[in-house]
Amino acid sequence: MRFLFRWVLQLEMNMIEDAELLRRFASTRADDAFAELVQRYLNLVYSAVLRKVDGNRQLAEEVTQSVFIDLARKADSLLGAFRFGGLALYQRLLCGGESRPG
Repeated sequence: MRFLFRWVLQLEMNMIEDAELLRRFASTRADDAFAELVQRYLNLVYSAVLRKVDGNRQLAEEVTQSVFIDLARKADSLLGAFRFGGLALYQRLLCGGESRPG
């Protein structure tokens, strides 16, 4: 039970940190904040996209890149996603983007 509590606490702390990074990027275009978000979410987004495109690595790379381009473009509007947790942001990143390869 302690492990679960610590895990949930760490998850909440990371969401706060993620929200702060996104806020910094949205308000000042801080490259280091955006780079940290990409580093944190890149593998998660890529692996989810890879499953959605039936293992097509090239397409998964293109879609993953589009996800992060959308994140940069829509940083202001995504700030509210953190109210619902990291999974809501993740879902918006994968499903809410407009720029999808061909």
